[in-house]
Amino acid sequence: MTAPHWAPYPELLACEQLSENTWDMIRNVNAFGAPSIHANVATLWRHLGHWPVLLSLAYTGLAPLHARCDIVAATSRMVKLTQVEAAPLASWRAMGEALSEQARATITAYVTTQTQVVRMVTLGHVLARWLA
Repeated sequence: MTAPHWAPYPELLACEQLSENTWDMIRNVNAFGAPSIHANVATLWRHLGHWPVLLSLAYTGLAPLHARCDIVAATSRMVKLTQVEAAPLASWRAMGEALSEQARATITAYVTTQTQVVRMVTLGHVLARWLA
């Protein structure tokens, strides 16, 4: 069996390359589960700027979950789960790592707060289930 041939993935779009309506939709869907509308925009949503109709469907589907605080609850559960599941992986860490405190703090925030990587993994899982 051979691997499927995939078309090249379109480039990541900057806000200047998008219509105002599409950029507003990106900012709004990005705010789901985030601390505010001004949160850094996740690249997933910028990639979906190539397909504004799909982005609009994601917004429509996620809006009720956001309104009921389901996204916040799911990301909170995900943080707890990852802390339990990842604990055994700590032994894989190379001995004598030389990370600056700033780098360590940044990485720690990415994986232990529910508004960063965990949020996008959770939302990506929701989208993947819808597409299946």
